[in-house]
Amino acid sequence: MLDRHTASLELIQPKVAELWRRDVLNRREVLKAMGAVPAAAGLESVLPSGKPPTFQGSRTLRAISDLVGHLEQTYHVGDPKSLVLPVTALVETIEDLLPEVRERSQRSSMLALLARSNLLAGRLSFFDVHRPRDARWHLDLAREAAQQAGDPVMTSVVYGHMAFLPAAKHNFEASASYVAGARDALARQPIALVESWLSAVEGELNTQAGSLTPARHCIDRARATLEDRRQASAPKWFDFYDANRLNGFDGFTLRKAGDLDGARACLTAAMQPGPDVGPKQRAVTMLDLAATSIEQGDVDYGSRLAVEAASGLRAAGYATAVDRLVEVKDTLPDPRSPQARLLAETLAELS
Repeated sequence: MLDRHTASLELIQPKVAELWRRDVLNRREVLKAMGAVPAAAGLESVLPSGKPPTFQGSRTLRAISDLVGHLEQTYHVGDPKSLVLPVTALVETIEDLLPEVRERSQRSSMLALLARSNLLAGRLSFFDVHRPRDARWHLDLAREAAQQAGDPVMTSVVYGHMAFLPAAKHNFEASASYVAGARDALARQPIALVESWLSAVEGELNTQAGSLTPARHCIDRARATLEDRRQASAPKWFDFYDANRLNGFDGFTLRKAGDLDGARACLTAAMQPGPDVGPKQRAVTMLDLAATSIEQGDVDYGSRLAVEAASGLRAAGYATAVDRLVEVKDTLPDPRSPQARLLAETLAELS
């Protein structure tokens, strides 16, 4: 797959080298502070360099668009840690090229690509590698670029993702304000699939807040909206939500509401094969199903599911799923049982 994108990847190679150089220099300073001066000096001999690209009109736009799409697809299946550097390099390359773009439509296209790149970087930072400050920075830049590009759908989706940031700190009032901002933006260009996703997100946030009745209303609204085909199609980059994922949202809420049978049915449906169901999403769903099964008394099956999900995480990584694995372990009725010891060992390996 990489061969198809060689020319596009060359566009960000100088920035990759620059970022790698920064990292090496930072490590050198740390080594100096620790007294390892010879080792610090040796690092300079391997520092790469590269000539930064220049903007060449539609050719550059096509190359960046190709690379953004490639990284968006790779996000679902790739190791998050290996994606951080190229995604960051992509963001900074676009930022460096943007002042050279004078023609209005090309500038709007470049801003839209900057928004997509920062959205991807924000998702990667928050959900995959647990760097919430980096996530906030990238998502704020994505919002800014989307608004400058005049893209209400991207603006809405960015606000929807930003809602998770304060929720992680239990500031659900701030989360609600981001969801409201997302709805305001989407009202300017309604798309049923995105509206459904926003309702599902709101349902999950309400579930986290313990507001289970409003959460159920949100999930019901998400399901009803998902079936509305009268509105425009979602953009191609909106590839992280569908009926399977809605079943995942639904199962999460039903479990927290105590409807274990309903949760199990939804989560089982969410695990059905689909074109965009990657290993990370599957791991989260499996772990929610594992916790549900354990709460229903099926400890052996739930533990087997959790271990299977963890084996997938070793390859794909996903900090959000690791958090879910902790929850599964805590759900076990006997913390000294063989299953609990196995999950504790698995968590230690993933950490």
